[in-house]
Amino acid sequence: MFVPTTTTFQNVHTDVVKLIILIIALARLLEFLFGINFHKLSNREYRPVQRVSRFRDLAKYPYEEPSRTRRASHTPPARQLAVLPPPPSYRQTAFVKKTREEILVEKNLSVVGYDRDRVATDGNCFFEAAARQLGRGDPRVVTTAQQLRQDLVRYIRAHAEKYSIAVPGGLWAFHRELDDLSRPGHWCMDLGDTVPIALANFTSREVNLVTSIPAMPVITLEPDGEEYGSPLVLAYLNTPGGEHYDAVKRKRSD
Repeated sequence: MFVPTTTTFQNVHTDVVKLIILIIALARLLEFLFGINFHKLSNREYRPVQRVSRFRDLAKYPYEEPSRTRRASHTPPARQLAVLPPPPSYRQTAFVKKTREEILVEKNLSVVGYDRDRVATDGNCFFEAAARQLGRGDPRVVTTAQQLRQDLVRYIRAHAEKYSIAVPGGLWAFHRELDDLSRPGHWCMDLGDTVPIALANFTSREVNLVTSIPAMPVITLEPDGEEYGSPLVLAYLNTPGGEHYDAVKRKRSD
């Protein structure tokens, strides 16, 4: 027969104390997490916690600092909503101020009956503009900017005795610039002055450059041999530190 000893009663007493401490700690944890006051719960009516949507129900509460009484009744404090500006409209037109050269070249183009047809400033502008004008002058001519670039590089290389004088440093520097010019997006300033002349000779067409130069509004380049086809018209902007070419279109008659 089992007879409880003093040690056994002490162990049971210890376990009971530990259980009571655990229950008290659990009650405090619930009170902390859910706001349940076990001391006053029996003296007042239980009020469920009101949950408020951040966006839909927040406007029901005025913007003021909640008192301690309101906080004790579990009413969430009001928040001030940030009013953001409306997103930008992508349909808005951005007006970019024209440069002096753009104003001059458009004025000179208008005098001879043309409008400017813009070409991207990506190092291919001359070849892109010339390819457009070749197709407009003769629909049978089908070429691209890159194809025309390679055709003109081969033509200039085949006539090195005529065009090499434009590049300081002799034939070695001339062929090096030609190699650079053959790459898409590349433009050589020294050799660039000869490319419109090479275009006139390669296509056997007169090339007219309508410029932004006040003293020289139009530069006419004639081929060395007999002319074939209609003249090519390009817009030439002599900008500080560089140059740019655009295609052109005939003005619309009102």
